[in-house]
Amino acid sequence: MASGSLWRRSWDKRLLVSKYIVAILLFVSRVCCAADPAAPAGVTVSLDALSGVLLGTANEYVWDQANQKPYLLSELDWGMLPAFYLGVAAEISIPAGFVASASFKAGLPGLVGVITDSDFLNYDGVKTNFSQHDCYLERAILVDTAIGWRFSLGPTTGQALMLSLYGEFGLMLFAWSARNGYLQYPPEGSRPYTPWFASESEIPVSGIGILYEQDYLIPALGAEVKWPALPELTLSGSFSVSPISWCFDVDAHILRLTEFYDSTAGGWFFQPGVKAEYLVGRARVALEVSYRILFGLVGDSYSTSIGIGTGAPSATTPNGGGAGFGVLDAGLSFRLAL
Repeated sequence: MASGSLWRRSWDKRLLVSKYIVAILLFVSRVCCAADPAAPAGVTVSLDALSGVLLGTANEYVWDQANQKPYLLSELDWGMLPAFYLGVAAEISIPAGFVASASFKAGLPGLVGVITDSDFLNYDGVKTNFSQHDCYLERAILVDTAIGWRFSLGPTTGQALMLSLYGEFGLMLFAWSARNGYLQYPPEGSRPYTPWFASESEIPVSGIGILYEQDYLIPALGAEVKWPALPELTLSGSFSVSPISWCFDVDAHILRLTEFYDSTAGGWFFQPGVKAEYLVGRARVALEVSYRILFGLVGDSYSTSIGIGTGAPSATTPNGGGAGFGVLDAGLSFRLAL
């Protein structure tokens, strides 16, 4: 019952996400269809196949805002070391400078690392509870779109630098499960708890203990500088930033028969990246590395019971939930000229 309850989110939200993904796929298909002899002269269209890895951690926070200074009660770190993905990307540009792009990446489910769960229940910043489990990726969908303008920073011919300025919108849908592992909990039933030590005896657990989702919406502004270093080699660097993002997450603790819902916003998003493109005959191969970091997202949270005949949701805890994300994205893309 727990997994079914977690994965079946509200229909309104699912419908919104589905519409967005369909819109991206329609955009990609329109781009592909534009690459025909009847397309306007000078229009450049590309379609790339993608593959790569994600290396990093997604963070889940539980805050106590009762005092004047927020206090971190719990932190869960979902490791992806690594998670693999496949995808597709499309871009269309015109000589006047307009450029639009879209990409779709889907992660491959499976064991991707470990998840750790740490509690600090004595309100002194000292860890009291700890658990570690196998982290399984259940779902990873990354959709990125950008629309902007490309400028030449030098002569119109030859090896001139190109500057692109653009607006972006990103969607990231992640789901993980924590399986097996062990617990290290204090013997006390209430505060003060014995501080945690790494040498404490481990209580083994088996099966799925936690199911967790993070869904991010990220508008951003970005810039890219591209340098044709050689006739067959192009190097580029990019940077994107946003002072506002949204994350909607659900955390189902199976053993406690409780689901926690957070709706967080704010924070900062940064994404620096570098890329090298190499032409080999009619093919283009590119290596791209970027780092996505989101931090400072905070929002309200509430909980419900898992199972048949569950009661009403709990009272909302203002700014009781938090989310973060820091992941390196290293990918290869391949394009064959038609």
